[in-house]
Amino acid sequence: MRLIGRRFRRLLAVALLSGTAAFVLVGSSAAVLPGNCTAAAGVVTCSYASTGFEQTFVVPAGVTSIHVVAQGAEGSSTSTATGGLGGRVEANANVTPGETLYVEVGGTPPSLGMGGFNGGGGAASAGSGGGASDLRRKARADTDSLASRLIVAGGGGGGGVRGSCGGSSADGGRGGDAGMDGSNGADCSTGAGGAGGGAGTQSSGGLGGLPNGRNGALGMGASSAGGGAGGGGLYGGGSGGERTRIPDGDGDENTGGGGGGGSNLVPTTGGTSGPATGPAMVVISYDEPVDEYAILGSRRFRSRSGSRDRRCRSRSRSSKPECASPMPRRRGSWHRPAG
Repeated sequence: MRLIGRRFRRLLAVALLSGTAAFVLVGSSAAVLPGNCTAAAGVVTCSYASTGFEQTFVVPAGVTSIHVVAQGAEGSSTSTATGGLGGRVEANANVTPGETLYVEVGGTPPSLGMGGFNGGGGAASAGSGGGASDLRRKARADTDSLASRLIVAGGGGGGGVRGSCGGSSADGGRGGDAGMDGSNGADCSTGAGGAGGGAGTQSSGGLGGLPNGRNGALGMGASSAGGGAGGGGLYGGGSGGERTRIPDGDGDENTGGGGGGGSNLVPTTGGTSGPATGPAMVVISYDEPVDEYAILGSRRFRSRSGSRDRRCRSRSRSSKPECASPMPRRRGSWHRPAG
């Protein structure tokens, strides 16, 4: 919270001694907060959940720094392989009062073949990738929107599909957590399972696992036909190696690899990252801006003997008090405001 200036601290001390001055605390606390924001102990907290759409945050007057916690969405699971967890990033960001920031909260894959909102890759027969959560300066519709991201929490990769090996089943590979590779699918007696997809990095998409996996891209996890799809992120994860037909004439298939998780973006100014501890979200908090104390009305000062020796009055809240010349004081007398 901004400190009160030295001049105003002196005025505050005098007024507290007087017991007659009125105070008004002027600041954003008087403003009506959006429905997703609350204020407590001088801190405003705005919470955003996944909606499948872009959301916005307008920086209030007097705010130049915000604290952001972002969590990406997890990838979807198959009957034998779980999806990977999203990432969690916590950091501060410098902002400009009045600017609009765009909030993208990653979505959990809604159905088979569809990836989670904000970059999750889709898988036709395996787990799809979870969407990333991020805060950016430009709207999704802008061509350079991805380059304007300030903080990104990657999404988890989708789980790989199981295989049928000589009448028995084998598990697909687990989806990778944000920033982690997907796991390989279990081997069958007749062949190896699909390799896990690679995680997105700070400069490129994750590599697709063999066989036939696809690479992730900027902001986008790779889609897949038989392995787990990649999670969204700064760079998306690669898809897992696809389930393939075993050439034994019985129609058996190998297992699919898990999709790689998307990468996180932690600002160069510092922050922390790790696995998500709950559902996808973005939480923005900031210290409530406070203007200086405004002292209203007139202030009359009297000596101990009761004679008035100084009078100050303010024409308005913004004007400087005008004071008449003080009358001489007797030695040893002290001044206090009139009751």
